Amino acid sequence: DKLVLDVDECLSETLMALLLSFNLHVPMSAFPFWNASECTSRSFIDMLMLYLNRDIDPVISLLRPRAHSVLKMTENFVSHSVTRDLLDGSDFRILIDIGIRNLLDLSHTHSMVSTYLKLLLILHQNVSCIHDYGVQELSSVCDQFMSLQNEDVLGYIGVVEQLKKLI
Repeated sequence: DKLVLDVDECLSETLMALLLSFNLHVPMSAFPFWNASECTSRSFIDMLMLYLNRDIDPVISLLRPRAHSVLKMTENFVSHSVTRDLLDGSDFRILIDIGIRNLLDLSHTHSMVSTYLKLLLILHQNVSCIHDYGVQELSSVCDQFMSLQNEDVLGYIGVVEQLKKLI
């Protein structure tokens, strides 16, 4: 039994890496297996959030600038109602916490800042069940970015301003 569990885990990680790498090239908003079973989609969501939380990207990307496959998949996932409806309120709160924490951990010049900001913007625009969750922390982060007088922040200051208006 132990061997079977290890093989299943390995296969699911391999499948996850395959889906993530495919999504880098062809955005996958509605996957054919979502309706197959609740277990399949729940396992996928849990693994996606685990990778995002641990900042693990199992895909070796040759794209320049380097794309973060897990962040892109998460962004695509929450952008579409078919897949977004598979998440519950606690999933959205976890995603917001991860996004805010990772933003705070990154330098304001890091290339992933704009991607995390876009993810948080999508979450707050499209998810009504989270209401004011994380608003105080997100407002503080936005204020920090808006106070920077640096050319590096010009690329994502528009997203920061949209977030600020939304919250």
